[in-house]
Amino acid sequence: TAFDYARTSKQPLTTNNLAFLNFLRNKKKTVLTILSLGVCGVLLMASSAYFNSIDPEEMARRSFPYGEIRLELGDYGPQSHNSEQYVELQKSNLLTDDFITSIKNIHGVQGVKAYQGTVLNVRMPTGDIEPIVSDAYTRSSQKLIEQYLIDGTADLQELLKNNGIIIENGPQWKETFGWDAAIGDELLIEVGGQTLEVKVMGIVDANIPYGGYDTLFIPLEMLSKIVPIENLNYQFIVDTDDSKWAAAKDEIQKIIPPTSSLYVSTLNDWVEAYNEKLLNYRMPVYIFVMFIGVFGIINLLNTLITNILTRKRELGVLQAVGLSSKQLSKMLLIEGLFYTLGVLLLSISCGTLIGYLLCTVFSAMSIFGKVSYHFPTVEMFSYFILMLAVQMLFSYLAIRQIKKQSLVDQIRELS
Repeated sequence: TAFDYARTSKQPLTTNNLAFLNFLRNKKKTVLTILSLGVCGVLLMASSAYFNSIDPEEMARRSFPYGEIRLELGDYGPQSHNSEQYVELQKSNLLTDDFITSIKNIHGVQGVKAYQGTVLNVRMPTGDIEPIVSDAYTRSSQKLIEQYLIDGTADLQELLKNNGIIIENGPQWKETFGWDAAIGDELLIEVGGQTLEVKVMGIVDANIPYGGYDTLFIPLEMLSKIVPIENLNYQFIVDTDDSKWAAAKDEIQKIIPPTSSLYVSTLNDWVEAYNEKLLNYRMPVYIFVMFIGVFGIINLLNTLITNILTRKRELGVLQAVGLSSKQLSKMLLIEGLFYTLGVLLLSISCGTLIGYLLCTVFSAMSIFGKVSYHFPTVEMFSYFILMLAVQMLFSYLAIRQIKKQSLVDQIRELS
């Protein structure tokens, strides 16, 4: 007790010393209380660190590496059509050289990048047949593909000689088709009654800043043989001045025929979509963390209240020998702060480690692109303020309750 401490210690009996003594009175209960709140803090910090480290604009930039406005042939782009439908659309393709010139004449437009390709029905080694947007591989894109190649070859002549294609190492092959894509695997391309056997000869990193659809690359010469269409453009990316993209988008939509199948989207549209997607992931996690936090706070309050109830006689004696209400309030607040500091140390140490590991692992898996760790300052500060508010409220209510009882009754209680 405080009196035992006063007899054995050479240090003065201050409110700080009393608070620390009470904090360590029941070490097992103290540790369990800190752990119950610490788990909440660790989960909050780790999840917040991961979500805060995801940059929606950087994610959107993967699809807009060379501009801010995207025009795609198709009702909602090529991915919304099967191969036969898309080939028909490309026969009356609106994405022409003349259209590029019209776009370049719009104020604020700095350039237009065109992507060639089409939708191909691809039979996987597993037997699944899926329409896949396939890019025409040309000499102009070879340098970039070689830079991000992780296996095989990107040499155009080698691909043409062996009916070779290049695919990205995205998770869709395994998750959707159950196919562990590997060099040497053979696929069958079917378009308009024609078929072509091709071989996977290169695998490229899914984080390649290509734009367009970088799922499958097939040499243009091979593609032209099975899809004999003069204009294989399927997408334009329009580069604009940063402050003029909205006006440029409006002008582009004015020159698009009303009945045309052109889908227009912007970098901002994609950023907003990613933000909404992240919110859908974030909210269930935060609700779960709050659920755990409520039980942690209840456990903390239970510990503090129990400490007060079992020490009423001791507190009454201390007040009788000169402990003021202000000092008592300070002692209770400092005692609560020891719990808060313990929780914060546990949250920051373990939460930082787990948050960093989450960012490293998910970045390598390319679920949300490259993720760089960011400390969740706002979330941890809010958590600290919440705990501090709970401590202050408890201190205030405890003092009010103690004041309602006379010192004589407090000293008699539990005697």
